Amino acid sequence: MNNNSSFQNESVVLPHHSSLPVWLAVILVLDFFGALANAVTFVATLVYNPLRKSSSSVILAHCILLDLVVTGFVYPITAVVTYVQTRWLLPAHFCRGFGAVFFFAIYLNDWAHAVMAVNRFIGAVLPHYYKQVTTRPALIVAVVMPWLASVLINFAATAEITLRYELSDSWPLACIPGPDKESALIIMPLFGTYIPSVLIGISYTAVMITAKQAVRRKVGDDSGVTRLSIRLGQRYETSKTLFVCFLWYCLANFPLPVTSFYFPEELYASMDLQFAFLGLQYMSSAVNPVFFIAVSRNYRHGVLYVLEKIKGRAFGQQPAFKPESSH
Repeated sequence: MNNNSSFQNESVVLPHHSSLPVWLAVILVLDFFGALANAVTFVATLVYNPLRKSSSSVILAHCILLDLVVTGFVYPITAVVTYVQTRWLLPAHFCRGFGAVFFFAIYLNDWAHAVMAVNRFIGAVLPHYYKQVTTRPALIVAVVMPWLASVLINFAATAEITLRYELSDSWPLACIPGPDKESALIIMPLFGTYIPSVLIGISYTAVMITAKQAVRRKVGDDSGVTRLSIRLGQRYETSKTLFVCFLWYCLANFPLPVTSFYFPEELYASMDLQFAFLGLQYMSSAVNPVFFIAVSRNYRHGVLYVLEKIKGRAFGQQPAFKPESSH
């Protein structure tokens, strides 16, 4: 990026690629359906009893709601900005507002999922302390903490204290922190994305191992052990779902920064590769409901329950799907 003072009065127009309109259309269509799927999944978490009664349902619903916001608004707008900046002049001050919104939402979502992962870790590895982290005050803290973390990470660039959000002069980044973008692009993602990602990875790996071992250890046929095994099975199912979502998150979000760091010449020599990697990022949260439905039996039933309710209200029909009362 051009870091001199004249940049403040300039705008950037980048070369237009013939595949860009198709790329934009694909992103917008998939994010639209992903937003609808996240909305249904969010409602299912709130209204379907086996999901709503979970001690961590508030935190999980918070994560799904943020996925909905990112998929329905943040990434589609960012994709449009990416397209627009290749055809028309954008004002140099544009990113001072939009950049703050974008990075705030992304880092908020990352930290919300990290809090969810730590919650699942305590429930599986430190079960004696789990009641303490599922009290009303603890759940409020779990919801508020990611917002505070994102505010702190973005404060300097938003308030323009040594940093500010600027328009990039190279595709595909629309808005980046500057003017010292080298250090800013390391420090901000470190605290906003990479540290929470490490927490998520460690937590879900430990949860998966612990839950799998617990399920295998269940013995006996008396009713108490049966109820316990059901709870352990459900806990393992939820953890498995979230772990799969985390693996997809890594697959969708890390190829672009890793490739741009280790293989910049190869990356910027291929627009198709840039389209693919950036498209994965912009669609990452849109795919999560697919994993919820595919992996979790409760979410399959919950989504069916919500869709039947919607169908019944729209056409005046009684729901054909009856939710299970025991889970």
